[in-house]
Amino acid sequence: MNLKDVNIIFGFTGAICTFPKIIEKFEEISKEGANLYPIMSYNAYYLSKKNKNEKYIEKIEHICNKKIIHTLDDIEKLFKKQSYDMMVIAPLDSNTLAKISNSISDTSITLAVKLHLKNKKSLVLFIYADDGLSTNACNIGTLLNRKHLYFVPFGQNNPITKPYSLSSNTEYIVKTINSALNNEQIQPIIL
Repeated sequence: MNLKDVNIIFGFTGAICTFPKIIEKFEEISKEGANLYPIMSYNAYYLSKKNKNEKYIEKIEHICNKKIIHTLDDIEKLFKKQSYDMMVIAPLDSNTLAKISNSISDTSITLAVKLHLKNKKSLVLFIYADDGLSTNACNIGTLLNRKHLYFVPFGQNNPITKPYSLSSNTEYIVKTINSALNNEQIQPIIL
């Protein structure tokens, strides 16, 4: 793995229960020398503050030594500064997944996706969707057919009590990033 000096926008959406494991991988990527630019959806940012989960915000900002960007204006400023090698969204919640699939760019994350993809750069998606095998299945199918999008391998995270829920596996985040840098989808996609 060689991520030294790779510029990566790293987006966090509302599935806060996944943050501890995601932040571990975020730190691992930082230690490999990547330049990380953290962004959060409005809901994830303010939900973290409201629920006293500011430790996540503080830890993310400490790891990359940058403030988390969470407003539309700041996203536009971020993309005016430079082009980025890659964007990662981990976790990608159901709402944001549906918006990206339908080209809606009304949040900080979805606007960042739009601005990033117009440069034909890789976008890595870490799915965490309770409706991944129901109402959001069509959106996943749509995104699987788009250029420059790469999925962290995913599967049912609890088929007995949550049969429609899908989650990517955190152990594959770094491998997927490396593959996406070479314009390759890691296989298998479905675990």
